[in-house]
Amino acid sequence: MNKGKILVLYFSNSGYTKKLANEISQNLMADLEEIKTSVSYTGFLGYQRALLHSIFKKEPKINGLHHQLTDYDIVIVGSPVWAATVASPINSFLKNNKENI
Repeated sequence: MNKGKILVLYFSNSGYTKKLANEISQNLMADLEEIKTSVSYTGFLGYQRALLHSIFKKEPKINGLHHQLTDYDIVIVGSPVWAATVASPINSFLKNNKENI
């Protein structure tokens, strides 16, 4: 069975999601790309920003991707959990790319 061309996209603040995304992409022989934002979520203020963005459903600007989503048969998206939901950068990505995935 041909699994098709696979892309693993992820957002990681602490590095744990990045580690998992790397393992998945290696096991599936898939391309890998990190979703990056125009805002920082590091440090004390960054963690507060992450919490507020999650609670109030803020959608940070996502930087452009290097891979073209329409070139892939399967797109796997990895996210940390913020305030019992998907991280805000992932919500932004999914909303802005719903036609392509």
